[in-house]
Amino acid sequence: MKWYERHVDAGLTRWSLGELSAPESSRLLRHAHACARCGTRYDKWARAHRVLESGQTDSPTATELETLTAAGLEAALNAASPPDAA
Repeated sequence: MKWYERHVDAGLTRWSLGELSAPESSRLLRHAHACARCGTRYDKWARAHRVLESGQTDSPTATELETLTAAGLEAALNAASPPDAA
């Protein structure tokens, strides 16, 4: 997935295999939740992977949990860092 791509649906395969970095995964998830086209495709992928991994459509996959944890940690670290004294 390239940063300049408008839609992220092409990156869903890499995301589902856990090949995206935390920032790339976060971008994909943010875009998928805001874009009807990509969101529909993301929902289908996510449900399929959830069923394969846990047998349930409502339980997040390990990839989803890792992305959410990494994004949350990054956000917490950014919020806790002191402003630059420049």
